[in-house]
Amino acid sequence: MNKLLKISILVILNLGFFAQAKAQDAKAIVGKWLVKDQDTKVEIYAQNGKYFGKIVWEKDPKNQEFVGKILIKNLVFEKGFWQKGEILDPDTSKFYPCELKLVNNQKNLRLKAFWGILSFSEDWTKTN
Repeated sequence: MNKLLKISILVILNLGFFAQAKAQDAKAIVGKWLVKDQDTKVEIYAQNGKYFGKIVWEKDPKNQEFVGKILIKNLVFEKGFWQKGEILDPDTSKFYPCELKLVNNQKNLRLKAFWGILSFSEDWTKTN
């Protein structure tokens, strides 16, 4: 085999490896997460190349109406984090821009929501 062909094959194999690694990173947030106060559990899932989060458990019996509701929608994985999504404000039923990042060796998910020039952040914990 000539040298150019060997190099081309190595380049193609490496590109495939890195593309696969990036796809795996994109799905790293899929699963269940406890919100900061540990009174709500949100399941993050992928659908048609975007990421969504729905409430799957509420500790407070008064909040059972929220179970099954979409809390986060339309996140896309770009530049190493999930962005361009929206999160529901349950008090107003309005969606606001948000992004997610994995922190603490992927043990926590940092949510950042934006209201105009203001922002709010909190960390969620991976759970079963």
